[in-house]
Amino acid sequence: MPADKRKMISTGISSLDPIVSGGFQAGTFALLMGELGTGYDEFLITSACNLARLGSQRGAPKGVQCPKEIWWATFMRQPSDIVDEVSDSFSPEFSDVFQKYVKLRDFFPEYAKTAPYLPRKIMDEFTKGKGAHKLPKTFEELGKAGLSPSPLLLESLADFLDKRAPENMVVIHTLTDLVRMYRTSEEEWRSFLLFLHWVQRSVKRWGGVIYTTLMKGFLEPRMEAELLPCFDNILNFERETHGHTQQRVMSINKFKRLALPMEEVAKMQIKVTPRGGFEVERIRLVERLK
Repeated sequence: MPADKRKMISTGISSLDPIVSGGFQAGTFALLMGELGTGYDEFLITSACNLARLGSQRGAPKGVQCPKEIWWATFMRQPSDIVDEVSDSFSPEFSDVFQKYVKLRDFFPEYAKTAPYLPRKIMDEFTKGKGAHKLPKTFEELGKAGLSPSPLLLESLADFLDKRAPENMVVIHTLTDLVRMYRTSEEEWRSFLLFLHWVQRSVKRWGGVIYTTLMKGFLEPRMEAELLPCFDNILNFERETHGHTQQRVMSINKFKRLALPMEEVAKMQIKVTPRGGFEVERIRLVERLK
C-alpha cells in the first residue's frame, strides 16, 4: 500500500496525536532515545494501555487504526518485574489494562545463549526441565557447526515479529540490550544493522507499529549514527535544568508526517502522572528565519 494511503495508528496519547497528524503511519519502526528516567518507558506504557482500552471499546476514529494485539518483548527483565513497575508507577486502571491486554514475551533464554561463558547450570535451565524453551539450535550444535550463538537470538526475534507484528503494536524492550550483544565485532555489528533494516522493510508489509528504546550515549557516536537510518520515526527524551528545577522534554528528530513543519517544533514539555500517564504539556515553537 502506498505510504500516503496507509492508515494512521494513534500513539494513544491524546495530547500528542494532533501534533503528529493523528499518530504514526501503519508500518512504522520507531526509536525512542534518552537517558534513564526521561520518560520513554512511560510513553510506551501509556501508549500500550490507552490503545488497548481504545481497541476494546471499538472507538477508534475514522481513518485511525487500533492494533489488534499489543506485544512487549523483553530480554533482560522478567515480565513480572515490568508488570510490577506499571503497578507501582501508574493508577490501578492503567495496571489492570496492562495486565489484561498487553502480552509479554520473555527472550532471556535466547538472549543468554549469546553469552558462551555462562555456567552450564544456568544454560541447562533454559534447555531442560519444566518450562524449558525450545530453541532453534542447542548450544552444542552451534559449537559443533563452528557458529557463533549470536544469530540464535535474532532468529528467534525474527520469527516472533513475523508472527506477532502484523497489524499489531510491538515493543522491543530494549534496543540497548540488543546492541550490547552485537557491538563487539564489526562482522556482528554489520549483521545486526542488516537485521534492523529488515525489520524496517518488513513492518511496511506487516502494517503495525514497532517501538524500541535506546539509552542515549550507550553507543559510540559512529555506531549511533549508523543505527539511526534504520528507523522511520525518532523521538528524543531529555532533562532540562531551569534554576533549581528540572523539566523533562521530548523532541522529534525524525518523523514521516507532522501537523507542523519539523523545523518549527523544537521541544515538547512532558509530564507523567499516575492517572494520566504520559502527557505533552506544552509545545515550544521556533520561528523560521525570514
